[in-house]
Amino acid sequence: MSHGLGNHGIIKADSVMPYVQSPVFVKSLNGKIEPHHLIYPSFWGIKNGNDISPIEISVVKPIVETVIQADTLTDSLNMLIIQSGQWPDFTDDKIRTVLKNLPGDSSSLPVYVSGGYLFYAVNGALAKEKHEAAQPYSWAFGHDVRPAEQSLGAGEKCADCHSLGTALVAGKVEIPTMIKSAQGDSRSQLDFQKQGAIYSWLFAFTFYFRPFLKLFIVVCICLMAAVLLLYAFRGLEAIVKADS
Repeated sequence: MSHGLGNHGIIKADSVMPYVQSPVFVKSLNGKIEPHHLIYPSFWGIKNGNDISPIEISVVKPIVETVIQADTLTDSLNMLIIQSGQWPDFTDDKIRTVLKNLPGDSSSLPVYVSGGYLFYAVNGALAKEKHEAAQPYSWAFGHDVRPAEQSLGAGEKCADCHSLGTALVAGKVEIPTMIKSAQGDSRSQLDFQKQGAIYSWLFAFTFYFRPFLKLFIVVCICLMAAVLLLYAFRGLEAIVKADS
């Protein structure tokens, strides 16, 4: 992590990238939707074919520092951000310059994985594409769970999850990256649940009619009880008349 644990003056806030986001509702291998921790990978690497190998930090660090220090006069705030333990904001030009100086040959391509994409330099520009290595990593909650009285469903019951405004349906998961042109992106919680948005919204919408359904059931029970009582009294009347 970039938090620099143990270093004096380093920012250790939860907002320092790369950070873990939770809860993110993910469909696990067992087919159940569970609360997960999630983190997006961010690293410099070499692409051979479809395989990507991370580059050692000792190789990348001096190159990145040189690129940043070249803009010290015009972008001194970036240096202060780095010294405090945060990630700097990188423009496309800076990313392309770093990639150009990373080791590579005709069979290997220097790349930067961040924000859910694979970035690489081509024809003097910065290109990006989706890649399996750029997808987020997630793991199910182990012990950091709420007590029963604070759990989902304890307050608003079903509406805690199954309504149009809940995190389960309408929640967004931020995609953190230091590349300025890619900042601000997010993904829907539904993407990680592997189910269609139309189904989820329709299912959540039906919960608005649950009070009417309950009222309808109560009315039906009352009508059935009335009918049973009516015929019970008629039966009793018939018995009395027969005895007399």
